[in-house]
Amino acid sequence: MAGVASLVFMTLGATTVRAETANVQGADGANGADAVKSGDDGMPGGDGESVAAAAGSENPITFPMNQSTATGGSGGAGGNGLGNFAQFAGDGGFGGNGGAANAAASTAIDSGSAEADAISLGGNGGAGGTGGLAFHGGNGGSGGNGGSATATARTTTVSGVAEANANAYGGVGGENGFGLAADGSDGAIGIGGSASATSAAMTTDSGAALSSANATGGASGSEVFNLVYGGGGGAANAESTAISGRSGDATSSAIATGGSGNESSAPGGDAIAGSVATSNGSGNASSSAGATAGLSGPSTFDAGGAATATANALAIGGGTAMAKAVAVGGTVFGEVALDVTANATAHATTAKGAFAQAQSTSIGSSGQAQSTAKTNLASVSVQSSAVAPSNGDTATTNAIAQGGSGQAFANPGQTAYAFSTALPDKAYATTLIGGASHVASALLGPRDAVFGTAIMGANYAPDGGGVSNTYSASSTFDFGYRSDLQLGLIDDQVSGFAKGLGFQSMEFTIQADGVEVLDVTFGSLAIAESFFRDDVIDLGADFGPNIDLTFGYTLIADGPGGFGFDLAIGGAVPEPSTWAMMLVGFAGLGFAGYRSTQRASDGLRP
Repeated sequence: MAGVASLVFMTLGATTVRAETANVQGADGANGADAVKSGDDGMPGGDGESVAAAAGSENPITFPMNQSTATGGSGGAGGNGLGNFAQFAGDGGFGGNGGAANAAASTAIDSGSAEADAISLGGNGGAGGTGGLAFHGGNGGSGGNGGSATATARTTTVSGVAEANANAYGGVGGENGFGLAADGSDGAIGIGGSASATSAAMTTDSGAALSSANATGGASGSEVFNLVYGGGGGAANAESTAISGRSGDATSSAIATGGSGNESSAPGGDAIAGSVATSNGSGNASSSAGATAGLSGPSTFDAGGAATATANALAIGGGTAMAKAVAVGGTVFGEVALDVTANATAHATTAKGAFAQAQSTSIGSSGQAQSTAKTNLASVSVQSSAVAPSNGDTATTNAIAQGGSGQAFANPGQTAYAFSTALPDKAYATTLIGGASHVASALLGPRDAVFGTAIMGANYAPDGGGVSNTYSASSTFDFGYRSDLQLGLIDDQVSGFAKGLGFQSMEFTIQADGVEVLDVTFGSLAIAESFFRDDVIDLGADFGPNIDLTFGYTLIADGPGGFGFDLAIGGAVPEPSTWAMMLVGFAGLGFAGYRSTQRASDGLRP
């Protein structure tokens, strides 16, 4: 490619190649020539060169470390127009667009540590030229757009640490040229370049997998004189995946930041971040996703960038799983812009009762924060879910699922939360139930078993501003049991809601196998408090051999305060002697049936 510097370095060890690095720089566009004759336009700037850099390969086996960097060329500046007061003036030339950049790095080996790094930088747009000065002034040239940037990094190893890092930065839009005299219009502002980063790291046998993707959209070009509409920050998309084998942790991170608008009028860029961490063995899984839309100019109150963040963590061999997602919509003067959507979703799943936690935060004029955590222990599966809306405020959710020992009954402060424990051990169940004597009598006897406990609640957003919001949480237990189920409502916690102000209503529901068996709505805070205080509800035994039981909670509030409660579900387990007598009875019935069949086959009456 003409005007491109391309260098590939190979570092040699005693007998083998150890690394490959590829750097490619695009050539800058030429500046446009200024007009030399009165009334002529300035010439446009040349576009920056687009480039691609690649290091390594996914197949066949490659070097242990491969790195690539691609930098697009910057656009040239537009030339200035020329005029005089006796005639019309020439317009300024348009700035050239920045060149696109594409960087890819791949590493695949059988054993040992492996790494792939890719960095791409889109070229900046060139500035627009100035219009000529005359009685009828020339128009300013528009700034060039920033170049897009794409980075891809992939790493695979059988055993050892696998690391992949992808970073992409969109080019900055070009500054607009301004028009001289009263009727000379300013040029449009250059748009920031988009950015896309994708990374994946995988170990198939042992060793940690580390993956990170970072994408930053280019900023809109700045204006030089009058209020100008146009431009806009570049969009950003980051996707990261980490997968570990039979041992080793999986850690994934994705961060997307939309480009900011200029100081007066341009909207910020959208941001999308997705992260997945999967541990297929005994290791832990940690996944985080952050999406921040670009800052909008102060004249675009209804044109902020949107943000979407999704984080998933899965540990199937007994390790913990942690997922965290944060989405922040575009802002204007530090305030959430109108018509800005921010959605944050986090999922965490484990096995064998290992700790699973999902947390999410959403800040936008619309959208929500949603968290879900799942696990199972022996024959009991459990899921916690929490959802909170973002209506110009901050929505935070926290969901935890685990087995054995669970969480203390305390308000964690999120706007919605749900903590569930499958087959809690005796010590934890006793501590959680505490002084609730009726619940203790029903569920802590020598023949009693507690199948699950749950803590659910919600808090009005500190920056809610008096707007009515609806927060929800749920805990679902899936297990087998044929006798009478006992629900223990242990206690409640109230913070704020002085004299009931801010509390609008609270709903508590129970569903068994998808069928609603209880739905209670409280319009009074005092009545809600009394309901969740050391009481036992007999749910009966008409659920079949497998029970899917969901407890739901909904709080509607418009002022400072929070409400939460805890519960336990369980029942009596037959004594061993009872089981033995039942088995003997079943055996006797089976033998009697056999004798009856045998006599009938011999032509005898029973």
